[in-house]
Amino acid sequence: MDIKNKKSQIFFFLIMLLGFLTNPVTAQDPYWQRVISNLSGEKTALAIGANGDIFVGTEFGIARSSDNGETWQDLKTGLPEKKIYELATSSSGYVFASVLGEGIYRSTNNGETWSKTNLGSAGLYLAYDIIVTNNEGHIFVPNRKGGGGIYRSIDNGDTWTLLPGPLLGRIYNYWVVSLAIKNNGYIFAGTAFSGVHRSTDNGDTWVQVNNGFEPNSIGSINVTLIMASGSGNIFTYAVRSLYRSMDNGVSWSLIDFFQDKSSVEAIAINENGYIFVLTNYDGLFHSIDNGESWVLVSDISYAVYGTDMITNNLGHIFINARKDYVHVGQHVLRSTDNGVSWDIVSDGLPVSNVPALAINSNGHILAGTVEGIFISLNRGHTWKPMGLETLYVSEIVINKAGHIFAGTSYNGLYRSTDNGETWLAMQVTSNRIRSLHINNEEHVFAGAGIVLYRSSDNGDTWDVSLQERGSITALAFNNAGHAFAGANRKVLRSTDNGHTWRSVMTDDLNYGYVTALAISISGQIFAGTEHGGIFISNDDGDSWNNIKLPNGIVDDLLINSRGHIFAATSKGGVLFSRDNGDNWGPKNNGLSTPATFLPIEAKKLVIDSSGNIFVSTRFGVFRSIEVTTSVKDITHRTPSAFKLEQNYPNPFNPSTTIQFEITQRSSVQLKVFDIGGKELTTLVNQVLSPGIYKRTFEAQGLPSGVYFYRIEAGNFSQTKKIILLK
Repeated sequence: MDIKNKKSQIFFFLIMLLGFLTNPVTAQDPYWQRVISNLSGEKTALAIGANGDIFVGTEFGIARSSDNGETWQDLKTGLPEKKIYELATSSSGYVFASVLGEGIYRSTNNGETWSKTNLGSAGLYLAYDIIVTNNEGHIFVPNRKGGGGIYRSIDNGDTWTLLPGPLLGRIYNYWVVSLAIKNNGYIFAGTAFSGVHRSTDNGDTWVQVNNGFEPNSIGSINVTLIMASGSGNIFTYAVRSLYRSMDNGVSWSLIDFFQDKSSVEAIAINENGYIFVLTNYDGLFHSIDNGESWVLVSDISYAVYGTDMITNNLGHIFINARKDYVHVGQHVLRSTDNGVSWDIVSDGLPVSNVPALAINSNGHILAGTVEGIFISLNRGHTWKPMGLETLYVSEIVINKAGHIFAGTSYNGLYRSTDNGETWLAMQVTSNRIRSLHINNEEHVFAGAGIVLYRSSDNGDTWDVSLQERGSITALAFNNAGHAFAGANRKVLRSTDNGHTWRSVMTDDLNYGYVTALAISISGQIFAGTEHGGIFISNDDGDSWNNIKLPNGIVDDLLINSRGHIFAATSKGGVLFSRDNGDNWGPKNNGLSTPATFLPIEAKKLVIDSSGNIFVSTRFGVFRSIEVTTSVKDITHRTPSAFKLEQNYPNPFNPSTTIQFEITQRSSVQLKVFDIGGKELTTLVNQVLSPGIYKRTFEAQGLPSGVYFYRIEAGNFSQTKKIILLK
């Protein structure tokens, strides 16, 4: 293989790197916006407002429901787009939120706007994980800056005092891990090793109250949960056992019922006095006699440490725990019958890690996640499950009939012919699907481990097209029908629909797997790799040039109709080139992560019919704010007739403008073909209102010659000739 490492490429690399260092993304306008709601991803905290509103903290922010969880509103004003660790509300209607790396925020208007309190960050990568309020609206927050103790504010967060006493100055034995306040104002603090401490004077002084606890083998008492009931009893989970105190913590008695149960993860008490205990995998139990006896009410399980369980004034229960095999914190669940049955009431994308994206002919977005496939009918704001729950969906392709093929990382290949209602496992031997592609003949190719499978009958039968020593990690087809497959340190080419293959790119350098392939309308091939950046071929793969990129694995490549190239990388987010890959720069303004130290892991790129690009990342899905292949409406006047104008200039090099007029709202397609009638690109594919429009056609990489462009708008169609003269 001829890999040309030119000095000019080193120069381009240095220029690009200099651009990374001297042009911070904060100085530019946002290019991307998050399309998933705040209710997406991990659900980290729950709280009930003074008026009964429900607040949910997630890894992206806060959402609020004013109708018992039926609908949700994102709360963004004044809040950084970071992980929420804890929520609390006061009797005065204030809402408090702990934000990762930022400190405590406060809202005085039910979450509409937020401002930062004077209790600043616990550390760049730390957060206050407990906030409680008493009947007077005083706020208590265990110190996470080091040195132990508890902060108190008596003026709604304007000022804070680090309380004195035995809880202060101790980092290890006295680290506060749970906190509860009784109606009489008594405060109970559970610590990591020294049991329960109680204050009867609003936190000014503290005493240990551990009579009845049984220390563990090293003599310590770890109290992870404390809950005070309306009847005055206090329940604690200490040393992996549930205890109850009926005398303000003076003494504690063991509740034997839970001795053989898995760990207790949450305790809640509703308006009827029912006490609920959620265990790790034994289910939900309740007691209606103040803890004397217990009944299993639901086998809901797989809660973990940090699960919240709250009740509202209707007696309904809300938890951010796992239902069946849904990951913990991914959904908000509600029970209106004292915990017997549960409904999912959150409508966001339940997980933020999205390794696969696809867009169907209706413009609906399909997201492959670690918990199956989800579909959005409104460009990403709300999502609903589409099947394959519990499976890690890593690849999605859709054929012209709308049939969906979904590849998983551990469970093989599936097909749905009814929009996700049912799924059929495909007969391929490997469980790990690394690549999927459907060519122009509607043949399906699946890279399953070291074998590339091919089906010419929509997946009913499969034959082996290629077998390698390493996984088949990328697939692409050019306009001539030639197939290209990425594997370990090589690209293979087939000119006979996958019957035979030969290597066209190999290298002694350790650039790892070829992880992404894309082909421009002119036939230029781009190959993204694990460690070697991007390779470019202008001659059907016979020779290659290499562009080094300092951004980790190139996970995906996308080329729009203007010839602009986008690269999704594992460490540098999205890179962009407008000159056939000679020069690259970052396109990350608006992409965000829960913490600034985390890299932007871009995974998949897709483009919709309007020209908007969607990118999935480790932390959600984003959409380009502006269309990248825009069709411009140049007047608001309604034309008298449908019309396709001659392009100008003509002949042209390398770009020309095509203008057309439509008299009524229509589904418009504008395509370019070569002289043999082969489709090269789609310039417009969207519904447009009456008006006069123009669209630019970029012919970079195409040879001189005669081409045709054709419009279809409703019942109107017309074709015109254009000449590219270089």
